[in-house]
Amino acid sequence: MVMDQDTLVRALLRERAKLVSYIWSIVHEPNLADDVFQEVCLEAIHHIDQITDADHLLAWARRTARHRSLNALRQRDRQPQCLSQRTMDLLDRTWIDHDGVETDPTVAALHHCLDQLTPRSRRLVKLRYVDGLKGAAVASKLGQKLDAVYKALSRIHHQLIDCIGQHRRKLGEVDDA
Repeated sequence: MVMDQDTLVRALLRERAKLVSYIWSIVHEPNLADDVFQEVCLEAIHHIDQITDADHLLAWARRTARHRSLNALRQRDRQPQCLSQRTMDLLDRTWIDHDGVETDPTVAALHHCLDQLTPRSRRLVKLRYVDGLKGAAVASKLGQKLDAVYKALSRIHHQLIDCIGQHRRKLGEVDDA
C-alpha cells in the first residue's frame, strides 16, 4: 500500500536530523545539507506512488540523498571529499542499523531553540560551532572584543539550556524535578 502525503511528510520531518546528518557527512556544508534535504523531500512527494511504508521511505530517502549530495558537489565544481564508494556503502549499512532508533528529543528541542535565537545570536553560534572558529577569530570577524564574544556565548548557552528544558517539559519528555 502506498503512503499518503501527510504520513510521508510527517515521517520525513521526524527523521530530518538523521537525514541531514547523513547528507552533511557527504557534503560537509550545513546550508548545502539543508538544501539537499529539501530536494529529497520534494522528490519524495513527487514519487509518493513508489513508496510503500516508513521503512521503505527511509531507505529511499537515504539513497536519493546520497545521489543528490554527490550531484550538488559536482554542480559546485567540487569533487566529493574523502568518502570512497566502499565507505559510503559502509555508512549506508550503519544508517540502516539506526533507522529504528528514535531521533533524540533533545536534538529536536535544540533545533527549535536555535530558531528562537536572535539573528545576531544565531550568527555567533554559526561562526563558533558550525564554522568552527575559535573565540578570537569570531571576535575579529565581528569586530568585537574577545571578552564580549565569550559573554555573549555564555548568555546564549544559558538561553538554549532554559529553552530546551522548557520545550521538553512542554512536550512531557522530562520531569519537572
